[in-house]
Amino acid sequence: MIRQRMHIATKDTSAWNRVLEVVDEANRLSAERGWPEGRTWTPLAGSLNEIVVDIDYLDLAEYERIQQELQGDTNWTTVMKPMNDAMLLERSYSELLITPSAHN
Repeated sequence: MIRQRMHIATKDTSAWNRVLEVVDEANRLSAERGWPEGRTWTPLAGSLNEIVVDIDYLDLAEYERIQQELQGDTNWTTVMKPMNDAMLLERSYSELLITPSAHN
């Protein structure tokens, strides 16, 4: 399994709420397209104003295929556009994790 984990630092409470709205909209579109949906988390301790979104993929091939589809989908681009205004780019980052069994 591959997990994409995005750490999204927000500017303020309004931006926090907007990020959650964008994730909800993205999940609706993902469900329509047959893409995996994201799960939102927030740290109980540590960084403030941070939302973590996890999306699981069966394998790297599925991840790469869906990334290509996302880039070519104008509706996805429209849904995601408000995210840039809500996030602090200098504190936001993404990780790509793999289960140990996938290495075999």
